[in-house]
Amino acid sequence: MSHIQRNKEITIMLIEIILIICNLHILLLFIFLITFRIYNRYSLVFCKSSEQIQNKTVIITGASSGIGKESARNLSKRGGRIILACRNLEKAQNVAESGNSNVFVRKLDLTSLDSVRCFAKEILQNEKRLDILMLIAGISGTKEKQTTENGLESTMATNYFGHFLLLSLNVKIIVIVLKILGLLKRSNPSRVIVTTSTAILAISKINPKDLNFEKEKYTNFRAYSVSTLCSALMTKYLAVYFLNKGITVNCVAPGIVKTELYEKSPNPWVSKVMKAVVYFTGRSVEEGAQTHIYLAVAEDVRDVTGAFFMDCKERKGNRLMEDAGIIKKVWEASEELVQLTPQERSSRINPTNC
Repeated sequence: MSHIQRNKEITIMLIEIILIICNLHILLLFIFLITFRIYNRYSLVFCKSSEQIQNKTVIITGASSGIGKESARNLSKRGGRIILACRNLEKAQNVAESGNSNVFVRKLDLTSLDSVRCFAKEILQNEKRLDILMLIAGISGTKEKQTTENGLESTMATNYFGHFLLLSLNVKIIVIVLKILGLLKRSNPSRVIVTTSTAILAISKINPKDLNFEKEKYTNFRAYSVSTLCSALMTKYLAVYFLNKGITVNCVAPGIVKTELYEKSPNPWVSKVMKAVVYFTGRSVEEGAQTHIYLAVAEDVRDVTGAFFMDCKERKGNRLMEDAGIIKKVWEASEELVQLTPQERSSRINPTNC
């Protein structure tokens, strides 16, 4: 056998091995997708509560599409007075027009701290009560790090910092936001539902001194994961603060849902792959919103607080959610990053002034 012939046979053999490995990987991927699809179907739980919420006021961020939109639709059918807090007013108005006459649109751009403060002030001036606050707005992240007008990383700003500013109910808090959550107290008992993600389960550590990705290498998935973990830590902080005070605070991981979150991936190729995977394995928007709705209306979770929920059941969250030291450090770092002034920091909760 000639040297050339032998090299040819070796090359063919290597190609066959590569093809076998590739086919094996494709087979394993297919098995994984099938298994995940079956799990998603098997674990799906619908909110069975028939509780009505007449005369109750609900604020939903990110209500112009996806889970927020479905939550608004469901709760409006239950008789609630729904306020859609959205950046895209045209899309939000379309949602409002499809609901009952008690659905209203308000401007809220979570990437702008000024917008959050203006929204808070408007709610305070026009609303007499606040029974349910659902924080659902979120993005998957940008390909390259982008910052807002306030110098905050955009994913963290949308998914976490904007909501943090709206919910900062520590003894050190801005007056306007304090008074909004004072409305929650006045509508006792009230519920806060914070959206997080199963991505938090993969995080083993977080640097409270670098929440804005000044030092850590930025990737959109890391930013998304950290933003949703911070939301979960915020949930724990507020749950402890409001323990036995008539306000419950819980967080929800809706799982993989067919929403715009995956369609807006910063990488076009990844976006196409994710769309295909989500289409095959993901839940519908109606299915994905069930745990949010459950926490908003069900009587059996009336007194549950500080919990992490999936599929209408309380689950074990990230271990950092039990670390009081980390929770406190993240809260304090967040106060700095949302630029609370000394006067705002010295404000105290005083519901009688709301």
